[in-house]
Amino acid sequence: MSAQNEQLKIESQSELINFGLTTSTIYYGGLEINSGQLDPITDLSPLNHIQRIEGELWIFDNEQLKGINGFNNLVFVKESISIQGNDDLEKINGFKKLRSIGGALEIAYNMKLNEMNGFLSLEKVSKGVFFDENENLTNFDGLKNLVEIGHWLNITNMNNLTSLKGLSNLRYIGTYLQIEGNFSITTLKGLNSLESIGGHMVINENRNLESIKDLESLKTIGKLIHINDNNKLVDFEIIESIQGQGELLINHEQKKR
Repeated sequence: MSAQNEQLKIESQSELINFGLTTSTIYYGGLEINSGQLDPITDLSPLNHIQRIEGELWIFDNEQLKGINGFNNLVFVKESISIQGNDDLEKINGFKKLRSIGGALEIAYNMKLNEMNGFLSLEKVSKGVFFDENENLTNFDGLKNLVEIGHWLNITNMNNLTSLKGLSNLRYIGTYLQIEGNFSITTLKGLNSLESIGGHMVINENRNLESIKDLESLKTIGKLIHINDNNKLVDFEIIESIQGQGELLINHEQKKR
């Protein structure tokens, strides 16, 4: 294992247990949790005592990790948290005290993920929040206290996502909002508190989306608005009340702002 201030790769459950026994409440570096078939990582609870990570946290390609139940005393990560490609991951219930992420929160390509009740204290993500191809995730209930995203919110290719209600306290997105290729959402209920997007808003190819009226609090979008190929969406009146400059494209037809 390498010294602190570097990216440390943990490749087995025994390494993870040993790291938990020997590290303090603050880790001055990044953590990469990635295991194969030999002594696979199945339990992250030995890391529950860690309160700060002064680097990145990557949890990826752990084939036998079914739940993330660790990091329950973690309050801050200086860079990004990335949880990707964990084939058997079903639940994310850790991170209960995490308040702030200095980078991005990326949760993607976890095909069995169906429950996300962690992150209950998270209020701010300085860069972006990225969800892509978590085929069985139906809601974002674990993000109910998230207020501010510094740059982007991407929600893409989430075929069983039925509700955005977990985002009900989100008020500000710094750069852009992208909601694209989600086949089960019918409304944007959950974005009712969103007041401002600094850059772009793209809402494309959500085949069962019927209403965007829940953007009722959104007053400003700094640049372009694209709303295309949402087959059941016919009412765009709410867009008329949103101030800003830049291109407005509705069903590939340019409109005046």
